[in-house]
Amino acid sequence: MKTQIQDDLSLQHGLISDMFPNLSEKEIWEQYRLDDEQVKFYNENGYLSNIKVLDDGQIKKLCVELDEIKIPTHPKHDLFYEFHTNESADPHTTLFHSLGHWRITEGFHDILWNPRFVVVASQLLGTKTVRFWSSRQGEFHPEPLPEPYVTVSRHTALLI
Repeated sequence: MKTQIQDDLSLQHGLISDMFPNLSEKEIWEQYRLDDEQVKFYNENGYLSNIKVLDDGQIKKLCVELDEIKIPTHPKHDLFYEFHTNESADPHTTLFHSLGHWRITEGFHDILWNPRFVVVASQLLGTKTVRFWSSRQGEFHPEPLPEPYVTVSRHTALLI
């Protein structure tokens, strides 16, 4: 069964849940910005660690959503670009892999607008505008598709 277009959360361009605070741009920058020493460390070393981007409640919400959507019979399953229940060569290990989950649940959608990492990415990129996206070769979409990756320097990727 094909998912109705209105059920595709990629068509929503901003927060759609209360998972993250809905603050003004000024409040977001005041609350989540890195200090000058952190930015300097990143520029000198190419990485920055120990930046908390999710709290325990947000992680729990994402785990619940993942448990729901990892079942191949999920009603919005057709919105995945890729879906693999196990890519592990080890029979004792499971390695679930999917692309497009941000189109299916509010939590995975809203994580792309999480002010905690949008501000950090913005500072590390040296710009105020950040959009997480990925172009899907061979598919037409009216806008770039957000994915939780953004290149932040020469050979370093910010992986959230």
